[in-house]
Amino acid sequence: MKNKHSNSNCLSDTVRLLRKLVSIQSFSGEEHLRANYLTNFFSEHNINVERIGNNIIVKQPHFDSSKPTFMLNSHIDTVQPANGYTFDPYNPPSSDEYVYGLGSNDAGASVVSLIQTFLHFYNQDLSFNLLLVLSSEEENSGENGMRRISKELSYVDFALVGEPTGMRAAIAERGLLVVDGIAQGKSGHAARNEGINAIYIALEDVKTLISTK
Repeated sequence: MKNKHSNSNCLSDTVRLLRKLVSIQSFSGEEHLRANYLTNFFSEHNINVERIGNNIIVKQPHFDSSKPTFMLNSHIDTVQPANGYTFDPYNPPSSDEYVYGLGSNDAGASVVSLIQTFLHFYNQDLSFNLLLVLSSEEENSGENGMRRISKELSYVDFALVGEPTGMRAAIAERGLLVVDGIAQGKSGHAARNEGINAIYIALEDVKTLISTK
């Protein structure tokens, strides 16, 4: 009964925290209010916070650089609310089954779940370091989110990133290649089959890139 009660309290605390975060506007690039709230939240739990812009980094008290580091990460920003909302996205109707509101799913649920996981293991001496990173500007791929703090996290060996995947583990990104290219054609009248279509040149370039091993 004791464990059941403890789990019930944990769930209640988690839902309460999620409802609070939903009520705090946190658009990409404007996460300061939510970041401030979470900074105070950890301070109330006597946990030191490293704050880089609107990114929050918290470590276990016995962090050991000789151990591998496992990072828990999710983002605290949201997109702007769509016009289709039938209720206030920051003050949604109460439900015993669901938590509604802007960002409650992407990625508020992941944020609060990872926070509770981190708190559960905070004082435990594990065979690895547990690190919690709550990052900003994920929705707009901004410069002040993970791009800004990635160098500070070069010691991270493994990571679990919280996103709404229906509780199914997925590989987020095996690799990424971004190529900016220019294909130059030649103007001409289509009816006389003149000119060179730059789109077709670009298609050949893409075909070459994807066929290269």
